[in-house]
Amino acid sequence: MAVTSLRSEPPATTPNEFERLHRAWRHKQALWDVASFDPARVGDLEDAENDRHCDEVHDALIAFLMHPATDARQLAIKLNVVASETAYAFSEASAIIGQLASDAHELIPTRGAA
Repeated sequence: MAVTSLRSEPPATTPNEFERLHRAWRHKQALWDVASFDPARVGDLEDAENDRHCDEVHDALIAFLMHPATDARQLAIKLNVVASETAYAFSEASAIIGQLASDAHELIPTRGAA
């Protein structure tokens, strides 16, 4: 008789592109936080380092927000991020809002909507 383990291993999964982009943005934000709040640091980040982190976080956030949502949960996550990060004030706001509208249009069945 074969002995089987009582512990089951979770199935190997890979994040989908939405999850990958969301995690990439959160990771860049975490790296900026770690650099900014390093207990060994005296004072603020140098301007060049702060600007680099800002640009990396911004680029990752835009990539995430511009990626199409494939279900209502993803759209809700994106809407929450837009609100929490005040992305509606970004210079890319028109494109972001356009993508959110496109996501909603694809996910919500409508008849003859504009």
